[in-house]
Amino acid sequence: MNNAPDHPEPYSLRGNVKLLQTRLRQAETLASVAIAQASLGTWHRNLTTGHFEVCDRLREIFGLATDVPPSYEDILSRIQADYLPLVLALIRQSLAANDDHDIEFPLNVPGKRNPVWVRATGKVMTAPESKESYFIGTVMDLTSQRDLMLVKQGFVQSITEELKTPLIALSAYLQVLERKLEPQEGLPGREMLQKMQVQVEKINAAIAALKNQKL
Repeated sequence: MNNAPDHPEPYSLRGNVKLLQTRLRQAETLASVAIAQASLGTWHRNLTTGHFEVCDRLREIFGLATDVPPSYEDILSRIQADYLPLVLALIRQSLAANDDHDIEFPLNVPGKRNPVWVRATGKVMTAPESKESYFIGTVMDLTSQRDLMLVKQGFVQSITEELKTPLIALSAYLQVLERKLEPQEGLPGREMLQKMQVQVEKINAAIAALKNQKL
């Protein structure tokens, strides 16, 4: 005989709801911590009502006033003019296709050393309760990273140019010496020159790889 109840117990249902709510709060907390640690600016725009909100970090990146709610147009006005059409086209494409976007572009921010380079991501989401659509995203300040990349590129360029000329001269000199020793087979000096030439070629290959790699 089956004594199991026909319907779930109310206490069990309430317990499951509370567990889901707890896990949701935990997930939101973890997301907030991750965003703070990454120094990300966040924003969201209600595509139904047009309401637009940004966090304090995004205000800082874009140089926006802290006492006045910024508009979506205020954000767009900071984007460097020659990049603005590309950014707008990508946003329109994302909205039309209900797809994500990820793009880097420069800002002109009053009071900062410009350009300020940022990476912006965005996606469309729909709230299941209200069925309203939201355009949400993050912004990361890449200026320091790009500055470091330029310093590295300059260093590599300088080093490779400094080594290029003496290596060419050394390689030519070794070839001349090797030709002079060609009639004298078996000399230890000729074998040493060949080994030196191989090492020069390895250094040239390493320099070429260093110049071509992405820093």
